[in-house]
Amino acid sequence: MKNIEKGLRIDFDKIKEGKVVIHIGDDELLCIDFETDKERASNQPAKAQPASDKSSPKTEPSKAPSTKSNDAAKTNETSVSETKNNSAPKTDNKTSAKGMKEYVKNCISGFKGGKIDINDVKDLDTVAEYTGLSKEYIKNVLVDMEGHQGWPATTAYYDGVADAKHPKGNLTIGFGHTSHAGGLIVEEGMEITKEQAFQILANDIVSMEKICKNKLGNLYKEAPKSIQDAIVDMVFNKGPSAINESLKANLEKKYYHSATRRTWYETDITGLQKRNMYRFLAAIRDLNASDKENAVKNFRSEHLNHLINAFNSDINAKKDWNEMCKKYKLEKYSIN
Repeated sequence: MKNIEKGLRIDFDKIKEGKVVIHIGDDELLCIDFETDKERASNQPAKAQPASDKSSPKTEPSKAPSTKSNDAAKTNETSVSETKNNSAPKTDNKTSAKGMKEYVKNCISGFKGGKIDINDVKDLDTVAEYTGLSKEYIKNVLVDMEGHQGWPATTAYYDGVADAKHPKGNLTIGFGHTSHAGGLIVEEGMEITKEQAFQILANDIVSMEKICKNKLGNLYKEAPKSIQDAIVDMVFNKGPSAINESLKANLEKKYYHSATRRTWYETDITGLQKRNMYRFLAAIRDLNASDKENAVKNFRSEHLNHLINAFNSDINAKKDWNEMCKKYKLEKYSIN
């Protein structure tokens, strides 16, 4: 037994048993068992001495769990750290798969603003019913372009459109949903069902249309349905800044053939170039014959001819244009 100061004693009597006991007065403060590498504290934790048996991993109360903990195994992650943030729901890669699924479910249940209950949205037809947008637009532009041959991405992925803040691109799920759209926050490892993908899409459309109505008011409400679809899609793709003064001016004068051309925006991304063509053809769907002719003539001279002559080899603009015209039953505007 060795006295340190103020009643603190270290008992080495059981050293042969691989134990050291620390006392304060008659009370045991800490027992260190070198064979099992366990600490037994009465008042406060203390760090253990290095273990002699390397096969037994040592843990310290002040540190986070090791990567071999049960939590890490459940989440299939390579590292797990503790957090003091108890706010719920959490969606980062430290959250269990069960917790992430619960977050998605709770988030979707809070979606409001549609013409039917969000829980009744199951497929393309009910998305159209929920949003009020045309089924043709939702299928041909949103579902086919944002999905994979009409199927949503049920596991989160990086879209590859990188910037300074997102070197890997934006985490995306469902039919092109990212955290920027609001509502569901997308995280690595997130998984959803096909039904949930349609529900998220429905909420995204309603959110984008709300922006259009707020920024354009009656100009939006009075525009042909196909123009409304195209404006919503442009905001879906580019954000509120897509609604510019040129578009407003054309809507005010009811120059709808010119308004369709304003739904185009410059981009170097191959997929978005195709999206521009889809959006334009969707926009002219409800125009009268004269406006359609003028719109196509101007679009071809301003944008399409440039794409055909200068677009990179990743896409055949002429072929894609003709296929889109066929899909929209606008074969008369195909290019020979």
